[in-house]
Amino acid sequence: MRRARGFTLLELMVAVGVLGILASLSVDYFAKLANRNKQVGSVRDIYVYLLEARGQARVGNQPVRMDLQTGQRNGILASTLRWGRLPCDDTWGRNCPTSSCGRGTKCGSGCECSKEGEELVIPAQVSFENLDGLCFVGATGQTRDSNCNPGDTAVGFVKLTLVDQPMPYVIVFDPLTGLGRLVDCTKPKSERPESVVGGTDRCN
Repeated sequence: MRRARGFTLLELMVAVGVLGILASLSVDYFAKLANRNKQVGSVRDIYVYLLEARGQARVGNQPVRMDLQTGQRNGILASTLRWGRLPCDDTWGRNCPTSSCGRGTKCGSGCECSKEGEELVIPAQVSFENLDGLCFVGATGQTRDSNCNPGDTAVGFVKLTLVDQPMPYVIVFDPLTGLGRLVDCTKPKSERPESVVGGTDRCN
């Protein structure tokens, strides 16, 4: 009759070591996954926020401008985004914005906005282009720069880049309606909507 053989101390130590390595790898993987999901979630939050700002411009027939500020928030570097509905010189929304709310003037600093949105916090891992000062003008909802001048050239896109992802996300605006669509540039060209603005593929 054969005696049952147990594990030696060395075998147990090796097994525990292997389990520890696997556990640390899985924790690292899930931490990276959670961080990436947070970044992607921020992109979608910005997209929805811009749709809300456009809706406010159309309903109020007043320009709505994006105000972006960067600084420390709870000890962490982050940016905050807020839309503000700018006043007009008349009640019909034709002479907008007032001179006190000209280019680059923030709501509350010489410019009394008729309405402001909730603050949206953007993590430092998300960088952006064409977001600060983006303006939706009046009932059309068309996009313009911070002058909010309907006669100026439309702003065609906002680009959002994640630190852990080489390809960006692009919000492409229709030049006539200002309606935006979110383009995930990580997908092949055949699987994503048109991302060409002004003859340039903004995914590159």
